[in-house]
Parts: sequence; C-alpha cells; structure tokens
Amino acid sequence: MPARRSSRSSSSDFAPPGSRSVPWFRSFWLWLTVAIVLGLILLRTLGRGTVADDRDAVPTLGWERVAVYPHDFTAYTQGLTLHDGKLYESTGRFGESSMREVEVTTGRVLRRRELDDSIFGEGSCRWENRWLMLTWKNEILFELDDSFATVAEHEWPHQGWGLTHDGRRLIVSDGTERLFFLDPKTFREIGHVDVTMDGRRLDHLNELEFIDGYVWANVWYENDLVKIDPADGRVVARVDLTELRKEVRLADPDAVVNGIAYDAADGTLLVTGKLWPKLFRIRLKD
Repeated sequence: MPARRSSRSSSSDFAPPGSRSVPWFRSFWLWLTVAIVLGLILLRTLGRGTVADDRDAVPTLGWERVAVYPHDFTAYTQGLTLHDGKLYESTGRFGESSMREVEVTTGRVLRRRELDDSIFGEGSCRWENRWLMLTWKNEILFELDDSFATVAEHEWPHQGWGLTHDGRRLIVSDGTERLFFLDPKTFREIGHVDVTMDGRRLDHLNELEFIDGYVWANVWYENDLVKIDPADGRVVARVDLTELRKEVRLADPDAVVNGIAYDAADGTLLVTGKLWPKLFRIRLKD
C-alpha cells in the first residue's frame, strides 16, 4: 500500500493532474463509493459459506481412535457402507470405477464389479436387498443385486456425489449445498433441503451416512465431517479429521477425506479417504 500521508494533508493532495483542488464533497462521495463496493464484495464472500468460515460457530465433537486397518491405496473411495460385517465400497474415476466387497480388518478385496470405462462411479448405499450406486455426470443411478449385477438403471438428472437413506427416503448430494430426498420405489425427487452452517450455505457435500436421525457428510477438500439435521438443513456439529489426513502423508490433492460407514454394533465410525492406504475406526465423544 502507498506510504501514509501526514494528517495535515489537505484535499489538494488528492487532486487530479492539472487541477488545484477538489471540493470536499466530491472527495466524500468518492470514498463513500469505494466503501460501498468493498462492503458488497465482503458480503458476497461471507455468503458463500465454507467449513473454514464457520468452524467456531457449531460444536466440534472430539473423537478417539479405536483401530487402524489396511485399505487399498488405489481405491478412489466414493461410498462406504458396513453390511453384515463386510465393508462395501464404491470407487470412482473413468476406467477405475467399481463396486466391491472388502474384508474390514485386512483390507482385502473379496470381490468386485468393474464398471464400463465411460462410467465415473460415485456414492452408494444398501436399500432393502439391493445396492444402489450413483454416477458423477452420467445421470444414471444403478440398482445392483448381491452379485453386483445390474438389475435396473434409473435416471438421475443431476451430478451424483453422495447417497444414503433414512429408512423411508433416499438422500442424495450433488456437490452443491442441496440434499435431495427420493422415493425409493420411483427414484423421483419428493423434496429437498439446503444445508447451512451458521445461516450460510455449505456446498460441496460429498459422501453421506445416516445415523440416528442425522445426515453425516464429508465436505470435498475439507477435513471435516458435518452432522446435518435433515428437517431444516442446519449443521449442528462437526468433527475435525485433520490429524488422520496428516497421518496418511499423501501429497496428491485428490487424496481427500471421504468415506463414512457406521457400525451399529458398537457405535463406531469407519472413515477413510480417496487413495488412502488406511481405514480408521473412530469413536465420537460428546
């Protein structure tokens, strides 16, 4: 910034070349205009709402590590679900997308279904006796049987990011601040809610998990899990997993925190990230 002038400077200090002075009221309106423009820019920035903006506005829950397991470091993790003691994981990227069954304690892939190279896989969940899997921009929601064979393909006219359910409705994220509610029989939208943190929208909602009445979500390129009230979209708590992100020591910017699986047997969470070599079991603290 330019050097500070003496407090004795007059309005002539700001006069344009060729003029002797500028009336005080013209300087006043100039500075008022600048102040208004800067204020509008600031308000727009604050209105975007990111996890970093508001991390002091909602409670931060503590957590403790229970166990660490191996994880396939080539898996671009998109969805994570624990079912009958096995971990089910959907992975992404063109030419690498898959649905797989994984042994939790060893990380061994027991079986997998590779998707067509034109498909970019996304989030997944278990609904009744089927597996459901989103795609990123293919506008397809796959319905798979227990062998991972395709039973049906349903249209999803948005980007697909995260997928879970509350026992009545499917819940889908598309990378914005919006959570969509779908009828699991027709796969049609029956409602939505926009997620906010401290009154500001929170976008880039990624992988989802429904736990005890709340939607938990990863936020793309953040190390946080956020706990969302699906009734009004408010974030009511957050969990900071920066420690785990540092532990895996991956320089790849795509190796972000992603993947939440709830173990109802002991109330713990299985969490990992894209391309992470480790899967962590953690327990949340109130």
